[in-house]
Amino acid sequence: MDLLHPGGTEAALRRWARFADPWRFYELAWRPVPVLLVMALVLAATGLRAMGGPAQAEGHDAERLLALHLPLAWLALALALAMLGAAVAGRLSRAALPLLLLEALAPTGALAALLALATGALWQQASGGAQPPWDVPVPAAAWPWAGAFAAQALAAVLLRVRLVIVELARRDLALGRPS
Repeated sequence: MDLLHPGGTEAALRRWARFADPWRFYELAWRPVPVLLVMALVLAATGLRAMGGPAQAEGHDAERLLALHLPLAWLALALALAMLGAAVAGRLSRAALPLLLLEALAPTGALAALLALATGALWQQASGGAQPPWDVPVPAAAWPWAGAFAAQALAAVLLRVRLVIVELARRDLALGRPS
């Protein structure tokens, strides 16, 4: 008997499976949006105010770029891990929601990676060409995103083909033709 889930593992899977429905997920996901939007605006205003100060000391511009570069790089890596999790969940569960999440995360993660690469290059130029040891593998991070885009494109094409086949089968059944 499973002590964590009354009714056993099958009951727990049924409870979690209701969140695999995209409409149910969208309904739950939109609830915290107003609070998260206010928090994002407050944090963005605080960050912009901190970055908008006058350049008093030498290297202050490099510090401003660093304040953009590091969060963007971490965001790109976090979104890459989220895409990996969504891809694995989509493969294991055969549900549509992880694939939709994968499709939504790819452009955001690629934009974060592109901005991290751009701010890293600008920061390197502002700091006199010195490259820190933690920034060496950052240009290599572009290759996983290229692979992610290729995988996303393939998954999107396969999903569209599957939907077309299902729609054609439904039309045939509606017209009384055997499939």
